[in-house]
Amino acid sequence: MKKKWPESEEELAKVFLEWISDSKWDIYQEVEFLGRVADIVLLRDNLVWVVECKTSLSLALMEQANSWIGYANYTSILIPRARRRANRGHFFGRQVLKDLGIGVLEATEHSVE
Repeated sequence: MKKKWPESEEELAKVFLEWISDSKWDIYQEVEFLGRVADIVLLRDNLVWVVECKTSLSLALMEQANSWIGYANYTSILIPRARRRANRGHFFGRQVLKDLGIGVLEATEHSVE
C-alpha cells in the first residue's frame, strides 16, 4: 500500500524549496523572530516572504500565517493539494485567507501552484 503524501511538513517544504530554488530569493528555514519560528523565509531586495507549511489547512495554520502580517511583505501557507473535492469548511478557510491577504500555495509530490 502506497503511503499518503506528504508524511511530514519537511517533505512538503522540500517540494517548495526545489520549486523555488531557481528564483532569485534567498531562502532560510526555521527562522526565529519575536519568539515565533517561521517555517520558510525568503528575502529578495527589500522584500520578505514568509511561508508556513502544514500537512492540512487548519485554524492554527491560519493564525500562524496571520501573525506574520505586518512583518513580511508577503505571507503564504503551503499545503498539499486536495486529492478529492474539499469540504465547505476548506472553501471558507481559503476565503478567509484571501480576505486577510494570505496566499495559498498547494503542492503535489512534484510541483507547487
